[in-house]
Amino acid sequence: MRRLWIFATGFALACQRAPSTPTTPAPSVAAGQVVSDLLLGSTGEYTDPELARYVGRVAARIARAAGSRKDTFELRVSDDFEPSADALPGGVLVISRGALAALESEAELAAVIAHEMAHSLAGHPEPERHGVPARVDSRDVGAFALDADEERQADALAVRYLGAAGYDPKALASALDALGRGAQHLCRRRHSAAECSQGDGEPDPHPEPAARRARILLLAGTTSGELGRARYLASIDGLPLGERSAKLSGRRFESADGLVIELPPEWTPTLSGHVLSAKGPDGELVILRLHGRALRAALLREVTLRPFDRRVIAGRKAVVGSLTREPGNAAAVLDSGAFVHVLWTSGHDARALLLALLRRVRAVAPARTPIELGLTRLRERASPGARLPRACGDADPELARALNDPRWIQPGAFVKCVRASK
Repeated sequence: MRRLWIFATGFALACQRAPSTPTTPAPSVAAGQVVSDLLLGSTGEYTDPELARYVGRVAARIARAAGSRKDTFELRVSDDFEPSADALPGGVLVISRGALAALESEAELAAVIAHEMAHSLAGHPEPERHGVPARVDSRDVGAFALDADEERQADALAVRYLGAAGYDPKALASALDALGRGAQHLCRRRHSAAECSQGDGEPDPHPEPAARRARILLLAGTTSGELGRARYLASIDGLPLGERSAKLSGRRFESADGLVIELPPEWTPTLSGHVLSAKGPDGELVILRLHGRALRAALLREVTLRPFDRRVIAGRKAVVGSLTREPGNAAAVLDSGAFVHVLWTSGHDARALLLALLRRVRAVAPARTPIELGLTRLRERASPGARLPRACGDADPELARALNDPRWIQPGAFVKCVRASK
């Protein structure tokens, strides 16, 4: 079991770009190709058609400013509570609902899209740019990491696209501030302040934040443009906030993303956060829910040298095989919307045990988050540390402070608050 936890820790620390999606995979194909296909779908859309159309219109406006057709890109809003955005091979751009909650204006949304679009147009996520074939193995994983020069190039292009589209180019700097506040809030919920200030120990390809911000403002110069704050806030009013929770009722496990498995009567399950472990007469089971972005390098590193079988389980794409070279274990990786689930079994006949358990998996609608975003117009001046929580009537004042740029906490302005889900 210790081997699995070491493996899972490696998953959580990795964050790389995925290679191109294969077009005609065989029933059993190289795992690198299968994982790429999984991860392009593993960011799963947040199901709000009106919001998706709005974000799509902003993306089309930036694409026109960049001199590109809007159908060059596929933009997805992922049901991920963490603030993130990515450019994937093939023109796929992904922005999370956590990022949408953190941002303050349409110009900031356009800035994030412009930055990721710049990566895509410059060919940064494509394997060929790094001299790596589309069919890769574990030795090539590091080739997909972006570097600081590519991030600076994407920033410069994004400033240009924003100006050409009529948005305020300085919104790229404020968008980075907003995403940083959201990330810091989540970090402080999980770790100490000292740990959050030190980072996670992994190399960060982005330039140092203060220098990056100063460079963006220098590139933007005196150019001004539209912010579209009221329009943007109206579009995200009611957005779910925070993480969906997993549940264990007897031997019925329901993940936060709608994956359900009924364990046999003789099994004894335990749920800790989003990790289910269970023991039975024939072996052991662990289900890990892991963030899709963090899996790109680790999945490639662990499985490209082993054959995996492609399957559809409960309507979801999956691969089934083994994640370690040690005998007596089997694993399945399931695309579960904003996250990826890894089901790992050990025992005398681990594969047969896994396949029997997979037959018990089904899908239901994901659980609702307990809170959502709501808007309040301030009637009097309020500072971030004093009157904002009172003005919001907020059960989570720290979250309210993380959601709002201090510049907008002034009389007559709308601020983002937290309310119970309807």
